[in-house]
Amino acid sequence: MNPLHLVLAGAALAVGCTATPTAATPTAATPTAATPTAATPAATSGSLPAPTGFLAELEHRESPATGGQVAWESRWRLSWAPVAGATGYAVFYGSNEGGGGTPRAVRIEPSLTVQAAAGTSPRERLDQDRRAGLLLTSSQLLVSVSARGAGGQGPRSLWFPVGDVPPDGRPRGSAGLGEHRDG
Repeated sequence: MNPLHLVLAGAALAVGCTATPTAATPTAATPTAATPTAATPAATSGSLPAPTGFLAELEHRESPATGGQVAWESRWRLSWAPVAGATGYAVFYGSNEGGGGTPRAVRIEPSLTVQAAAGTSPRERLDQDRRAGLLLTSSQLLVSVSARGAGGQGPRSLWFPVGDVPPDGRPRGSAGLGEHRDG
């Protein structure tokens, strides 16, 4: 089986794992950066507002692999404007099939980094395989965040597809993504 297929299959199962996102270190690769965008809160309850001012970027890493191939990894970073009074941020992961009711990670800083895709490809297929991996992940894995403080937890942000950085650089979110509805 192609190593890319194994990684993509693993990405589809990532919602069920208990690992938290890892922090990325900058590389010489050119990131795709976003500009701030306001988000409409997914809910209006709580003492703190939902985070806003989201930025998204991709970081690509490459290294030589056996047989003249290239090992690659794409990390997606989502950051947001700090919420006044927040002591941390709860990160919720969900899929288009549901989930996301319990925070999977609590972060102090207003950002997170997720491995969105990885694989080993021939040099001539690298860009195509990377795009395919990011497309698959962004269609299946979603992230929402809420601020936490002394007064409790605020409402969640919109749901953002992991790995998605639109051409204008602003992450697109939706209140409906990741919601599980019975019946």
